[in-house]
Amino acid sequence: MANRKRPCNHGRAARPGRDTTAMVYAILHASGNGNSVHSDDNMIGVRPSPELTLLLACDLSGGAALQAAAGAVPVGFDWDRFGHLAFAHDMAGIVGARLVPLVGEAMPAGLAEELTTLRRSEVAMSMTQLELTARLTRALDASGIAAIILKGAALGHLLYAPCPEWRNSLDIDILVSPDQRERAEAVLLGAGLTCGDPAGRVPLRGRAMRLLLQNAGDFIVPHSGQLVELHHRICRNPYWLSAPFDALLGQSVVLETAYGPIRSLTGPVLLNYLCWHALAHMGYRLKWFCDLARALRHFATPGCVAFAEAGGALRHLELADAVLARLLPGVDGGMVPAAKPCWNRRAAAIVADLEDPRDIPTQRSLAGLPAELAFRLFLARLAPGGRARAFELLDLTSDPRDAAVLGLGPRFAPLYAALGPFLALRRMTKARRA
Repeated sequence: MANRKRPCNHGRAARPGRDTTAMVYAILHASGNGNSVHSDDNMIGVRPSPELTLLLACDLSGGAALQAAAGAVPVGFDWDRFGHLAFAHDMAGIVGARLVPLVGEAMPAGLAEELTTLRRSEVAMSMTQLELTARLTRALDASGIAAIILKGAALGHLLYAPCPEWRNSLDIDILVSPDQRERAEAVLLGAGLTCGDPAGRVPLRGRAMRLLLQNAGDFIVPHSGQLVELHHRICRNPYWLSAPFDALLGQSVVLETAYGPIRSLTGPVLLNYLCWHALAHMGYRLKWFCDLARALRHFATPGCVAFAEAGGALRHLELADAVLARLLPGVDGGMVPAAKPCWNRRAAAIVADLEDPRDIPTQRSLAGLPAELAFRLFLARLAPGGRARAFELLDLTSDPRDAAVLGLGPRFAPLYAALGPFLALRRMTKARRA
């Protein structure tokens, strides 16, 4: 990952590491909830704070409306908190581009300078990422491999035009067909990238299980450290959006950029994916919900449920609508979806988390296990069917590295789930001895 200065860990939603003590016993004794997804009834009426509302406006409001909002900052507005939220939600660049020129001396000079400096850095990084994205797309296409760019530059050009650099991204996500994955790996290596997670060392039988537990592999650009993730399926959980690659390709569009064409998802499948992405991480980011709001505006639809084709799997769409219904009323130009009352408490809790964003875990720990268990139960509630719920349990108790140890295929998934905690304990013991 490219080096970025941040007050805290506001990088990509990385998959947590798996070294922890025996998960089975921790789960049996889990209590409480480290994430505020189970909040009290008195949170149902929570509305966004002035600071979060202004941050939303920086992304979603038109020029005149944002200027009016900047000129009507209420007495007692907490600029320090606003700055923290901008950095925590990875939206400091768009704030530097749109708000800083409007507020003048109302914003503390130090914060304005920091935001402006970061904006320049992000513009340069955006162009670098776009050039690399287009170059890798051409290389894959020349090898007969169709590639879809997830989020990042693709969303920037689809939803943020004519200023795609406003949609900041820390990595590049490329989706290819599962049967083209090995050839795509070779193309990336041939383009000068290095493999950050060599699945090739896994035994042949174990490789299939590793690819079930891990939907993407990491590739690194030498010198810059830019991260490229090569995906062989769109979601971590294979049963969330289980459409075959050809169907996803059929709901994609080619976007012309300054460095050449790239391909993005579009239509209902894009909205479905953005809903999943906004909700399926232990740590919510406002920019992901802004992506959703911009998508609703782009497709001229009143809500996620009203537009996305989910085949009966509507719960994540309903919850996304409920969150947007709380966020958008105070922002000019935002379509406000209808919200089902059954999601009021959960939506209020997510807004509360957005008000106090937490670092997204990059490693598992015993202390964080109760929160992860609660979050997995939440995902199971949203999951579209029994297989998707079962995968959340498998993913909780096992690790992709277990495939190299057991060397067994996906039909042994129950064994992986049973032995995973003990393999994690063994890894942790070895790490401590080292």
